[in-house]
Amino acid sequence: MQLSHTILHYIEFFFTTPSSQQQAREQVAAAKEKKKSKKSKKHEKWLKEQQMQQEDRAKSWTDKVNREEEKRDAISDLIGTEFRRVNKGVIINDETQKVITEKSREAHDALYGSNIKCRVEVVGSERKDLNGRKGSIRHWDENKGQFCVGLDTKKSRDCDVYFFKPENLDVVTPAQSASKKDGKLAANFIVSITGTTTQGGDGIACQFSLKKSDITKLESAHSRSKGLQEFFEERDALAHRLMKEQEEQRKEEERLEKEEEEDRKRRAEIKAKKRAEKELKKEEQRRRRENAFKRSQEKARREKATEMIHELQISIRKAVLTQKVGAAYEAYFRMWASDGGSLEGYPPPPFFIDFVQVGTRVGWRWNVTRASYSDSSNSCEINWLDPEPDSESNDYDVYIRELQSIQEDIFCFEGYQSPPSEEEYKRLCEEYYGI
Repeated sequence: MQLSHTILHYIEFFFTTPSSQQQAREQVAAAKEKKKSKKSKKHEKWLKEQQMQQEDRAKSWTDKVNREEEKRDAISDLIGTEFRRVNKGVIINDETQKVITEKSREAHDALYGSNIKCRVEVVGSERKDLNGRKGSIRHWDENKGQFCVGLDTKKSRDCDVYFFKPENLDVVTPAQSASKKDGKLAANFIVSITGTTTQGGDGIACQFSLKKSDITKLESAHSRSKGLQEFFEERDALAHRLMKEQEEQRKEEERLEKEEEEDRKRRAEIKAKKRAEKELKKEEQRRRRENAFKRSQEKARREKATEMIHELQISIRKAVLTQKVGAAYEAYFRMWASDGGSLEGYPPPPFFIDFVQVGTRVGWRWNVTRASYSDSSNSCEINWLDPEPDSESNDYDVYIRELQSIQEDIFCFEGYQSPPSEEEYKRLCEEYYGI
């Protein structure tokens, strides 16, 4: 639109009179001047806006830095107060002060997070190539009065380090600490200072739990010195209370340890008593076994002696029996020898005396072998010298088995205690052998 007006002015200039042309020149010059003035005002307004934005950014960053520094100063004063209280008013040297300053920064980040560590964009910098680049604030350099910023590159983030004035940084996204990202800022911070020394070279240390409430009380106090004095007294009272509780706990632990020691001794005594009773019981069992073994040996010796005596008695009885039955045996032979030692048509009956022992019972019988008619023995009934063993005795079963085996030899002379007469003998031979 402005170009068309300018063209019209030139057309009028060529087709008008000189006076009119002069007037047209003045109008064109006035229009140019007006346009230039308008651009100048617009540029001045833009510069003013840029300056105001820089001032706002500088003020915002200054407020943030000052707030953090005030918090850190309060924390540093609290740590220093507690350090002097614990170490009995020791003078804090430069080395210890550096450690306290570092601990105050760590405590602030843990309790409140960091308001200055955020994502920023470079604006209004004299380095035109850096304007528009984004990065993350690393820390505030008090000596330079500038922020240390790690700018992003194509390969990685927060790696290209530069220093910028506060007015050249615009906040993009807050870069909160890990605890603040989780929404769980700490309620207290354990301050631990070790490895520091006094001017005399003595080692000093301090460790305590710093709470947010301690910082809030200090900030709301009428004066910093009064707040620190109240903190000192509160920490001192807490230390005395803790010492008292620790002393009571130590006494309680000693009491419990004493009771435990007494209980341990009592259990040891009971255990020793049980062990002694067990050993006594083992000794008693051993003596019983020895006595039982001795009794069994004595019993075996008595049984063996009894057996030897019994065998001796049997031998004596057999010898006496041999003498007693010798006459009957001799009469038997004389009876059968009167007929020439045989009977006509009948086999001679060669009876002889046979001694019998069944278990512990001894007897004798008349026995004859009919080898010409049978392979089995044939005997008379047994004449017992001893009574039958008791049915409750240990050798009764053996006696019954051996008795049944011997009684199988009694055949045709069943019921005869001595050899039959001549007539009975003939009848039995005809009955059992068919002669």
